[in-house]
Amino acid sequence: MKVRILPAEPPPELIRLAADCVREFDTFRAPLTEADRARRNPSQLTPRQREHLERWGYPYAMDDFRFHMTLTGRLGSERREPLLKMLAERFSGLKLTKLAIDRIAVFRQQNAVSRFRIVNHWELYTA
Repeated sequence: MKVRILPAEPPPELIRLAADCVREFDTFRAPLTEADRARRNPSQLTPRQREHLERWGYPYAMDDFRFHMTLTGRLGSERREPLLKMLAERFSGLKLTKLAIDRIAVFRQQNAVSRFRIVNHWELYTA
């Protein structure tokens, strides 16, 4: 299992930004392979999530998207529990109430097991 940070209530603006990015950048993603499809375990997905998987290459897109920040790769339980405890101790004192997104980045992954690499990033400006 991976360690992720999730907001209690994702703001609608964030959900809209994510959906816009999925639509606008869709032409840049690799086609969904049979291995990718099988890895997503479609029999465990809702009909809408299966539609997203076929259309967008990811089952948790659009209304099924939940913003998260992945902090680790896969961890066994013996490493996961101490790490969760340490993160809870470090982050609990921050009292974060807002998340500012000030840039957008495009990543590339050579294959399903390689790390994501940043291709480029751009600052976001508000009017």
